[in-house]
Amino acid sequence: MTIKHFDVDGNLHCSLAMWIGYFDSIMMQIKPNNHGHWEGIILFYHMHTAWYEESNWSLTTNDVELFLRQLEMIDISQFNFEERSVLDALVTVLRNSVKMNGKIRFDYF
Repeated sequence: MTIKHFDVDGNLHCSLAMWIGYFDSIMMQIKPNNHGHWEGIILFYHMHTAWYEESNWSLTTNDVELFLRQLEMIDISQFNFEERSVLDALVTVLRNSVKMNGKIRFDYF
C-alpha cells in the first residue's frame, strides 16, 4: 500500500493505492448495520456499482467517517500479518483525514 499526501487549495488530502486482494479481504469482513443492511461504501462494493467500477475514486467526509467506524469493528483474527498491516494503515489514514477534514482518494491494482 502506498500513501501520498497532497495539498488542494490549502487542504490536506490523501491518496491511497493498494492491491485489490487486500482491499477485498478487508471489505469482506465489514458486516451489515444493525438493521441487516449494507450502508456507505460497503453497499456499493457488494453491488459492484458507482465508485467501485473503476480505480481512482474519492470519499467525502461523511463517507470517511462511516467507513472508519466500519473498519474499526472488523474482527482481525481472520487476517494474516499483511492484511492486518494494511488495515492498520488504512484506519490511521482515515482517522487523520477525519481530524483534518480532508478527502481520501483510492486507487487499486
